[in-house]
Order: sequence, then C-alpha cells, then structure tokens
Amino acid sequence: RTTIRADIAEGLRYVVTHPVLRNISLMMMLFNFFDSTFNAQQVLYAKERLHTNNFELGLLFAMSGVGAVLFSLSAGFLRRRFAFSTVVIGCLALTGLLTVAFASVPWLWLALPILLLRDGSASLLNINTFSLRQAIVPNQMLGRVLSVAGLLAFSATPIGSLAGGYLIQRTHS
Repeated sequence: RTTIRADIAEGLRYVVTHPVLRNISLMMMLFNFFDSTFNAQQVLYAKERLHTNNFELGLLFAMSGVGAVLFSLSAGFLRRRFAFSTVVIGCLALTGLLTVAFASVPWLWLALPILLLRDGSASLLNINTFSLRQAIVPNQMLGRVLSVAGLLAFSATPIGSLAGGYLIQRTHS
C-alpha cells in the first residue's frame, strides 16, 4: 500500500526525469498560459471590436465547440498519416497564426470560421499530447503521470487568465 503523497511524488519524478514527458508538459504549460490570455480577452474583443450582441457572442463560443469536435474526429486519421511532431508543430503554428488572424478581422462572419479552425487545432494538440503520454507510459504509472502532467499543464491557465485581464486593464482595450 502506498500513500497519495508517495503516488504523486512518483508521478512527478517520472514526468520530470523523462525527457519527452517533461518537454510535453512544459510545452503544454506555455500553450495553456497563452491560450488562456486569449480566452480572457475574447468576450471584450467580441463586444468592442466585432460589435457582437449576446447571440453572436454565443455563436463564437459555439464555433469553438464545433471546431473541437471536427478536429477531434480527424485526430486518428492525422496521427496515422503524420509523425507526432509534425501534427503538434502544425497545431501550434496553426493556432498561433489563427490567433493573429482572429485579432485582425473586424467582421464577425469572418471571425467565426477562424475561431472554429483555431480552437479545433488547439483541441487536436491536446489529443495528440495525451495520446503520446498514453503510448509511452507504462500502464501501472499512467494514472499518476497523467494526473501530474495535467496538473502541470493546466496550472498555467489561471495565471494566463490573470495576465490577460491585466493586459486589458493596462492597455485600456
């Protein structure tokens, strides 16, 4: 029998000492930090720049969900055709480019498909990183590793949200 503290320590040691898991966790921390700044600013941007009403704002959020579902359905196909690194780097690049594109468009109807593609790509990134973890971690360690990796990756989300709110406050936009 072990304690939960020992299990967490074992999972953390495994992630930190495994170069692939450590790098994926760091990459996802950075991604979640910057992605959450986008999410923190999205409503204000939609209201002030795109001049959306509440229904149209709901459409923006719905596009995120539709993108996540569509890209999730393509995850297996893409992973069979391309290397993990190709899919992940493609998702990171596409998400970044589409974030810039989203910030550049002044029309809701152009922003909708951009957001669908952006958030779909971000979902595909998450699916691929979780799939790789499941493939390389032994079954007896999987729960501990996924818990620790998830905690590390998602711990950046509230910090990024605060940073996004702070940027809005400081830039008055």
